[in-house]
Amino acid sequence: LTVQDAVNNLPAKGGKIYIKHGTFPISAAIILPDKNIIFEGCGWGTILDMGSNAITMFQAPNGLTKSRMYTFKNMTVLGTDGVVQTFFASLDTNGRASVTVLDCRLGGDATATAIKKIFDYQAYDTTFTNIARVHVERCIINAPSAVGATLIKTPNPAGTFGGLVSFTAI
Repeated sequence: LTVQDAVNNLPAKGGKIYIKHGTFPISAAIILPDKNIIFEGCGWGTILDMGSNAITMFQAPNGLTKSRMYTFKNMTVLGTDGVVQTFFASLDTNGRASVTVLDCRLGGDATATAIKKIFDYQAYDTTFTNIARVHVERCIINAPSAVGATLIKTPNPAGTFGGLVSFTAI
């Protein structure tokens, strides 16, 4: 199965997707459903690689029915485009998509050719009861050194409350 096939075959309540050791080229956005999902690799030897594809690797859709948690554990995510690649983006204007990243290596080689954006909440317009959350723990994040690189993009529109972001050290 591809990663998208595994996502599409999850039960209605969501679940866990195990990704074995190896390199998996990702050529199109993986569209996440309106359910909680845990993606778990076998350590940094599980590599999801966007190559030079101008994509968002994981994309939460608009219109989530309630708060959803997307969790990524024990993997490496790479890309080489440096201009338009993103690891995780939320298109949900309700602010209900949250992401947790544990024990991962994200971004590439810390040069101008690494992934340009890591987390992108550009679309969300949250209220106090629907706060988007980003939690990152024990990860190495190599944002590109190029001007305009973004670790977390949150617009925090006027009249709304910003999302919660937490990072914990190794």
